[in-house]
Amino acid sequence: MPDSADIRTDIKSVLDGLSNIGVVHDYERWAVNWASVLDILRDDDDSIRAWMIWCAGSTPVLYRYDEDSSRDAVLPTVRQYTFKLRGICALVDATESEKDFLVVVEQVMDALDTDATLHDGDKYWGDQTPACSLDVYEVRLFAGTLCHVGELTQMVTATVSV
Repeated sequence: MPDSADIRTDIKSVLDGLSNIGVVHDYERWAVNWASVLDILRDDDDSIRAWMIWCAGSTPVLYRYDEDSSRDAVLPTVRQYTFKLRGICALVDATESEKDFLVVVEQVMDALDTDATLHDGDKYWGDQTPACSLDVYEVRLFAGTLCHVGELTQMVTATVSV
C-alpha cells in the first residue's frame, strides 16, 4: 500500500519527465544563507529555475458502513495527502519571463492532471484525486534576485492500511 514517500516519488517522476522546467527537488530546500539557496535553485544552465515538492499534511477519509456490510468489518485506513509544489524562476523582464514561467507552471499542472499513476484506481483512489491547483503566482525576492514563484497543490488519496 502506498504511503507519502511513494506519492512524493510519483509526483517527482512526473516532473522529471518534463523538459526545460529546471532542477527538481523532492523536498523543500533551504540553506543557512541566501546565496546558498540561490545555488540550490540553479539548473544545469546556471539559471535560477527549480521545483520543490513537500507533503503539507494528510487528512483521514471517513467512510460509512453500507446496509449490507457487517458492523464488525474492518474498514481500510484511507488518507488524502496534500502535496505542495513550489516552482521558482528568475525574473528577466527583457525576455518576458513571466509569460514563459506561466507556460512552465501550466505544463507541470497538465502533466500532473493527466498522469496515469496518480489517477490510477489500482495504486491510488483515482476518482478521489482532484486536479492540481495553482494557489500562488507572484514575484518574490530571493537574496536580492527577483523571482517568479508558482505554488501548486496536488491532493492524492491512498489506502494506507487494511
